[in-house]
Amino acid sequence: MKILQKTSANLLPDYFAWGLIALACVAFFFFLFGIEIAVFALLGICIAWWTYEYPEEGFLTLIILSPLLPLLKATQTLGNATLIKDAIIITLFLRNFLFPLITQRLPYRKNALFAPIVALVAWALFAVLRTGITTLSILRLRDIVLYILLYFGVLYLPHTAKKMNVRLTVFLTTLIIVMALGVFQFIYLPDSTVLRFDPVRQTWIPRIASTFAHPTVFAEYLITGAMLIIGVIISTRPWRVASLSLLLLATTLLIYFTYTRGAWIGFAVGILAIGIMYATSKQPHLTQPLLHKERRRILLWSIIILTGSIFFFVIFRFTPVGTFIRSGFDPLYASNADRIVFIVQLISQTSNSDAVIGKGLGNTISKTREGGNANAFDIASGESRTIQLSKDQTLVDNQYLKTFIEMGVVGIVLMFWLFWRFFLVSKSAYAQHTIHSRVLGIFGIGFLVAFIIQALFVDIWDIYPTNALFWISAALIMSCRNEN
Repeated sequence: MKILQKTSANLLPDYFAWGLIALACVAFFFFLFGIEIAVFALLGICIAWWTYEYPEEGFLTLIILSPLLPLLKATQTLGNATLIKDAIIITLFLRNFLFPLITQRLPYRKNALFAPIVALVAWALFAVLRTGITTLSILRLRDIVLYILLYFGVLYLPHTAKKMNVRLTVFLTTLIIVMALGVFQFIYLPDSTVLRFDPVRQTWIPRIASTFAHPTVFAEYLITGAMLIIGVIISTRPWRVASLSLLLLATTLLIYFTYTRGAWIGFAVGILAIGIMYATSKQPHLTQPLLHKERRRILLWSIIILTGSIFFFVIFRFTPVGTFIRSGFDPLYASNADRIVFIVQLISQTSNSDAVIGKGLGNTISKTREGGNANAFDIASGESRTIQLSKDQTLVDNQYLKTFIEMGVVGIVLMFWLFWRFFLVSKSAYAQHTIHSRVLGIFGIGFLVAFIIQALFVDIWDIYPTNALFWISAALIMSCRNEN
């Protein structure tokens, strides 16, 4: 009893001190920026405290909120609420990585991505200095570094089979809800959708986007869910396959209705990569009776891959889908012509030294990209709408071109070094004997391939939540290797 009283006496001053610090921060924001920012600051402090006390619940909250927060960015009043994710990410990083590292209590974790991450961050800092410290360069650096912090915060969470099951359930439940909202939008709110011109039917067609700002971002979220479902189907018990297959079919249909060519191609090639890996990989820890069944499964998957290839060929060759995809590579197509002009403007302003080391973060603006003009005050006060408009100026619709302009050939090499390590980690996770490691290994291969292909059509590494999905996936896949 005395021990409990002593412990309570020690805790009370700590909470009191942190409470005073929180009140001081809120008062500071109130007097400098007004009551709205002060309220959001108080919310952020509460979220940070809750995440620090309950990191797993904070991580699950981030999973739930990630597809919902982009909807708030379009609003003027609630846009600042999107900073909730920043509070969660930074708190997870501080609690799970930085504080234990400083106090020498950080547990050992294998980290095959550590070297390319350090190199990428160092080169990004150099790119900021090369640009000159401007608002846009700081915003671009934040896009790169913030989600790397998320990687370390998730990597050092406790990972057990039970926790993985809960995370899978939470993600799939959120996926179903977001898909339902997308169907509702497509049927009842077609005026809120992004339109795409169909060159075959000579008409404008709505593209489903659900809670996301753009159909392409929604498509990547759907692909993430689809690849995870495929991993579970391959590795799970037979009685779960039927319900998961229905969910996979629904996800595939929604990917189609995003009318995103990059997503279609990435999804198809991602499935092909999973099939090739599964059919050619040596299955771990199989007894002799199971070996015959595994050969039958490999044969079945080979048939599925062949059938799927024929199916996609027929669709591409004899339906409007093929014409729609081919139009994406037609230089005379209107949107492609505009994109080519933009690319020529960027490359024509690139010197030999720029080609090697880049022009610096944020230096992708041309006359075809106009947006807001955020300043330091906007960043400090969390004016998300102005900040988002400013960041939109740097969009190139091609991650590799954007990286080349900002960070040069060196940046491209570092990016593919990271992709290569991601691939090796996924392959290693698949070779482990636990269900969760096999699921995440299969998912990692399909996700990475689709991600790489979609990067040809969108700034996928610099748009929330696709950047968060990449680093969360990397951390969870890496955790499987550490647990085995």
